[in-house]
Amino acid sequence: MSLFRDPLPDGSPGFENKSLTILPKDTILKRKYKVSFLTTGGMGIIYTASLPDGKCIIKEVDGTQSKLVIALNQEKSTIERLDHDGIVKIYDFFEEEGYYYLVMEYVDGKTITELLPSSPDIYLPESTVTGWAIQICNILDYLHNLKPPLIYRDLKPDNIMVENNTGNIKIIDFGVARYLKEGKNTDGDFGSVITASPEHYGGGKTDARSDIYTLGATMHAILTNGKGQCEELFIFHSLRSINKDVSPDLEKIINKSLALEPEERYQTVKEFRDALLLTQPGLASFRPAPIETPQDLKKKKEQIITERLGKKVTEEDKKKVGLIFTISVLLVVLAIIIGFICFIVYPRYQKAVPTSTPNVSTSIDYVHILPPDRESVIYNRYA
Repeated sequence: MSLFRDPLPDGSPGFENKSLTILPKDTILKRKYKVSFLTTGGMGIIYTASLPDGKCIIKEVDGTQSKLVIALNQEKSTIERLDHDGIVKIYDFFEEEGYYYLVMEYVDGKTITELLPSSPDIYLPESTVTGWAIQICNILDYLHNLKPPLIYRDLKPDNIMVENNTGNIKIIDFGVARYLKEGKNTDGDFGSVITASPEHYGGGKTDARSDIYTLGATMHAILTNGKGQCEELFIFHSLRSINKDVSPDLEKIINKSLALEPEERYQTVKEFRDALLLTQPGLASFRPAPIETPQDLKKKKEQIITERLGKKVTEEDKKKVGLIFTISVLLVVLAIIIGFICFIVYPRYQKAVPTSTPNVSTSIDYVHILPPDRESVIYNRYA
């Protein structure tokens, strides 16, 4: 890795107004990531990195900024537990030369901020924005059904990417996402000024309805090219007073999501999504299949394993039964053979063999051969 760093091109300050520096182009990290500066983020520097098999995104934070290091670790821990097509994936995490790096999935697309029309009087079509919002609802519904629920808390056009080829939505930044904690009354002032709910600023504990507020504020910002919010926090200009192409039904839905009191908003993102679908019947295809939480997936996995093990045990039992049957047959055959030998062959053998000792003469004949000049004499001696 290069020991030198370049100043940030635009010279903008970073966290706590500390000046930021970046790695020179084509610096190699961890002997494999060839980086190129992309932009700055809420915590530090963001690079694109080239690999032999593709690209990735790398977030960098200064190791001397302990709060940022903790936040980056929290983001890593949060995302690596998630499994949804609308959420970027984590590939690597490491420290080098006093900086910490989080390697993430590269999304071939643009943020919604980049997709906003450059002309202040041209707005994105309502159907396009509603389609994006329905996809975001699906992602939030997944997060809110985790146990414990995960509250995203920082939805805004900068954190939403649209894939070039598919038009699918990806949420890319989980730096301030938090799991819902029972008994905690406030969460602190995290979030983006444009879209943050009153709860983000100490008005209560953030929960699923806080994400509903930030989604409504995000839709308002997209449909008005960012001109909808008044100088005072949580107060918005009438949507249709800026963009007359927005339907009254959609304006009513967004206004409900932006209610100051959580009890007056939609209580779940499913309710919000269903309301949006009513304004755009043609977008019914965005309605997802029933969401499977990690707990559901775990049960499903255990069930599959149990079924497979059961099948395996059954096959083994069949093999055991077959082996026992074979051994039993062999033993029966062996018993038959032994019985045949004992009761048929052996008795016949006994009959064929004489049972009495034959008479054997006890006489011994001796033949004495005399020399040639004498007669042979035979002696018989009897016992």
